[in-house]
Amino acid sequence: MISATGTGKTFLSAFAIKESNSRHILFIAHREQILLQAEKSYRDILGKIDTGFLSGGEKNISADYVFATINMLAKDDIMRQFSPTHFEYIIIDETHRAGAKSYQKVISYFRPRFMLGMTATPERTDDFDIYKLFDNNIAYEIRLQEAMQENLLCPFHYFGIADIEVAGMIVDDNTHFSNLVSEQRVQHII
Repeated sequence: MISATGTGKTFLSAFAIKESNSRHILFIAHREQILLQAEKSYRDILGKIDTGFLSGGEKNISADYVFATINMLAKDDIMRQFSPTHFEYIIIDETHRAGAKSYQKVISYFRPRFMLGMTATPERTDDFDIYKLFDNNIAYEIRLQEAMQENLLCPFHYFGIADIEVAGMIVDDNTHFSNLVSEQRVQHII
């Protein structure tokens, strides 16, 4: 599924799950925050469901709906607690990241009845072919421009902010994180 940010990819995946009548679902993302939001969306669409998380804070492998960070799931001792066919339906959020070794390991191990990848940006600069991973099947596509024309998104404006110099050093995206969040840079951005 190729869908611009904010157009409801997670809701669409929950509706697809509802139609599939699948019992064991795996939702994979790279950040726990995404999993928490996805779980809430699934509950909004599907009602009372048995959910659990595989992340830094929780390791629930017995739930029907497992929301897992890729880093936790790709650990051999975690992944092998499931049979390759345990999950009938697997959803990979931000699937443009699927070229990474951790994703490839997980995708190679599991054999679901259906796997859905979701992204707003399938074209990659790392030469990994996301389309090939899904046999060139696109279940749904709405790009940013079309979503805005259909009034699915609020209009937005980008603002470019010049780099700032602190103590004789340019602070930019390549600077150590502590300098990126310094009070002086934050005030400059504001």
